[in-house]
Amino acid sequence: MDAVLLLLVFFIFGSNFVVKSGVKVNLPSSRSSLPSERSSHIITIVKGSSPQIYFNESRVDLAQLNTRLIAGKGESNQVTILADRDANYGEVLEIALLALRFHYEVAFGTQPQQE
Repeated sequence: MDAVLLLLVFFIFGSNFVVKSGVKVNLPSSRSSLPSERSSHIITIVKGSSPQIYFNESRVDLAQLNTRLIAGKGESNQVTILADRDANYGEVLEIALLALRFHYEVAFGTQPQQE
């Protein structure tokens, strides 16, 4: 009975350990997935005429993002980019290249593909 209860608790709360951002975006879908580090920095990009960029839930511009990436290197070496599916590809790529310039491992967040 204890083992069943532990499994139930694990599955109920397991979904809360997925990397999430406090900013809502419409992520693209994908069939594949990779595990993410718990301490990963999260960069969220919201579509718009000028994109809204968030670094760990704080709104930043590109200059501030540059500074935050330099300062955050000691905390984690991974960045997860949560970009809205309708965000400008060039802007998303520019942010990914900025993180790569500081030797971060870059991952792109997606949602599971509906079959």
